[in-house]
Amino acid sequence: MPVFEGYVRCEQFPLILMTSNGEREFPPAFFRRCHRLQIEPPTREELTAIVNARLEKAKGRPEVAAEIDEFLSRRDGSEKNKESANLAVDQLLNAVQLLLENVDVKPLRDVLYRSLTGPS
Repeated sequence: MPVFEGYVRCEQFPLILMTSNGEREFPPAFFRRCHRLQIEPPTREELTAIVNARLEKAKGRPEVAAEIDEFLSRRDGSEKNKESANLAVDQLLNAVQLLLENVDVKPLRDVLYRSLTGPS
């Protein structure tokens, strides 16, 4: 797309996506100009589908199902520890990948499932 004298000429209206992950508040004027979308964390079934799609060797393995349960118990954990709720699917995928390589992840879980917003 050519730029003439500092102006970008386009044939279609641009679509801009911004994510915040709930890390900060935006002013009301900003929200009046935006469409907000709240994406819920994946369910157990969705996590299983994600793991199976990314790591084909994981399909039907009981230790993988147990690791998904561990992830969910930490993500959906206690009301007292809100930081544990901020886990990402890639953390689960990393743990499952290690499991598939016959690594004992039990002693590593606190590191693998470290909160993304809590203290390091």
